[in-house]
Amino acid sequence: MLYMRSKQSSSRHDVSENFNFKKKPTHHTTRPSELNRGNSIGWLRQYVKINRHWCSCLLSFLEVMIMLAAVEMNLCKSRWCEDQLFAIFGEQLSVTSQQPLEG
Repeated sequence: MLYMRSKQSSSRHDVSENFNFKKKPTHHTTRPSELNRGNSIGWLRQYVKINRHWCSCLLSFLEVMIMLAAVEMNLCKSRWCEDQLFAIFGEQLSVTSQQPLEG
């Protein structure tokens, strides 16, 4: 009886000792090791994630510049461009656009 108990306890100890706990995976899309290995896909994902905001800001800026140029050169025949610019700049646009041209 005593022999059985000691055998059971040692077998339990062996099982717990040999049991491997797996690490939980991290939720990062790109690992730093992938960037160091020259993985272009991982680098591109990281680059796009960081610069998505700046690309959006740049596109908005270019859109406003194109609308301003269209209004300034009278290329925009409808009031849509002027309404869009008025929504962005407010009273500043209405004051400058109503000034008479010198010439």
